[in-house]
Amino acid sequence: MGKGKMNQIKNIKQKIDRIENDLNKRRKLKEDLVDFFAEMYVFAQQNNLDLEKIKREADKLMLTWWKNQGKIKGKDVSVKTAYKKWAKKYEENFNPLTFTINNKINGFVSNIKGKNVLDLGCGTGKHSFLAAKKGAKVTGFDFSKDMLKQAKLKNKRLKNKIKFVHGNLTKKLPFKSSSFDIVLCSLVLDHIKNIQPIFKEINRVLKKNGRFIFADLHPRLAQNTKYPLFKKDKTEFYTEKYYHSISELFRISQKSIFLIKSILELKVPKKIPAKEKKLIQGTDFFIKPIAIIIEFIKK
Repeated sequence: MGKGKMNQIKNIKQKIDRIENDLNKRRKLKEDLVDFFAEMYVFAQQNNLDLEKIKREADKLMLTWWKNQGKIKGKDVSVKTAYKKWAKKYEENFNPLTFTINNKINGFVSNIKGKNVLDLGCGTGKHSFLAAKKGAKVTGFDFSKDMLKQAKLKNKRLKNKIKFVHGNLTKKLPFKSSSFDIVLCSLVLDHIKNIQPIFKEINRVLKKNGRFIFADLHPRLAQNTKYPLFKKDKTEFYTEKYYHSISELFRISQKSIFLIKSILELKVPKKIPAKEKKLIQGTDFFIKPIAIIIEFIKK
């Protein structure tokens, strides 16, 4: 490694030490940390540095920041545990990310009457019910039994005929090849480190010229290591978030024989209820993208 890069790494370490020393004194540090670790993560990728070590350092400092605010506690949990705790309140609690995606996803599922739709990582079935309402034949698939339980209860209550299937997205999907016209996958893949096999499986189950609608946390936020998934009482639950850049998604789509039809980078809509708007004041979610939606077409 050249002398220039060694100096850059030394400067990064000094900056970490300086931030850590200031944590007990400064009260508006969160955005500084977010921006800094985003830059550092990209630099580490470019120079083959130890990303896991950097992620652990970022997590430690962010949780210390929350503790020093005296407002909220942070708790690390597995994705499975997080959704188990969140299932019953998933659709009740305001979430700027899901709000933003739901505000746009409707336009991607118009004119789908009679189409076979697979909702991967369907959770409590928000998008499954949307597609069913538009006349599609819907299958929902998720790894969380607790989230699926809520979806099935709602399915029974609405007298829908959506088929909900429990399974693991990282393994071969239990569906025949070329059996779906559309695959929806929202707020799922940033929980998974290696997404290449998933793209291949999605391609397999799609019919020719089938559509894959991918929606997730914007890469600029996912690269900030762990992310607060939801809040319960005075505790924020953090889970692993894996950084998948737009260039990575493009590269994987080419390997998986997909064409990219459109990419939308979404900011939080300004027209949201005042009560919810107060919850995200002080963030940059109104001026910078919080979510991304990509439409892929199977070749």
